Amino acid sequence: IINGGDDDDGKNVDDEIDITNITKKIIGESDSLVLYISLTGKTQQLAQEISKYINADYEKIEPVVEYPAEYKEIVEVVKEELKNNSRPSYQTLTANITNYNNIFLGYPIWITDIPMLMLSVAENEKGKLDGKTIIPFVTSNSSGENGTVEKIKNILKNSTFKQWISVFNKDMDIYEKTIDNWLEEIGFKKA
Repeated sequence: IINGGDDDDGKNVDDEIDITNITKKIIGESDSLVLYISLTGKTQQLAQEISKYINADYEKIEPVVEYPAEYKEIVEVVKEELKNNSRPSYQTLTANITNYNNIFLGYPIWITDIPMLMLSVAENEKGKLDGKTIIPFVTSNSSGENGTVEKIKNILKNSTFKQWISVFNKDMDIYEKTIDNWLEEIGFKKA
């Protein structure tokens, strides 16, 4: 809640800001960047909590061609991407990855696998990610991380990895506490 000041009647009003539509925060004063993919908003919630806890910049990875809005259509597109081992194009990132030491990579598990869009980012930004500390975080309905972090590790062989976390959709009601505890466990202090 942000205090909005006076309305036309001279009364004080409070304006709520829906942060679910804010997909990036790039200030450039942090040594940590959170890059994430999110269609339903769950992974974005985790990204924003990480950003808030350690004062990290964050940016949503946006595909050049948007995914469909309907679930059945998304499933068909994702199945096709997986079958073809596709590497969808993504919009140019605003954040300069080279300015950060810690890179959090967040993604949902789609049909028990990593989004091909995240592999596109890992492959295309590999040179900028070399030597960085990579910290994956995942949202999943039921399968968990399912070996997807190994796929990123195989691409980013010159990076260091910290312990990843997987948050199940059924546990989203306690995601803030879960994320905060995980960050503390892997050595990040609250800002």
